[in-house]
Amino acid sequence: MTEEEKNRLLVETWKKAGPLLEEMKHQQLRSMTESESARIFDSLEVPVGSAYRSEERRQSLGFIEQQRFFKKLHGTHSS
Repeated sequence: MTEEEKNRLLVETWKKAGPLLEEMKHQQLRSMTESESARIFDSLEVPVGSAYRSEERRQSLGFIEQQRFFKKLHGTHSS
């Protein structure tokens, strides 16, 4: 098999596998509980994690919490 044939096969394989992997990822995200997602978010090693600590989380709608997070994040970067 030539390099070109190998590359073509690789591209064709990813064309088939890519959408299937995306669907698997979306299914996993949809089935994740709030506590699982919070644990993953807290484990991220990015500066954003410090702006929204788990002890500050409230039992409310995610949209409201998201807006609070964005407000805190915006406040940390404004001068």
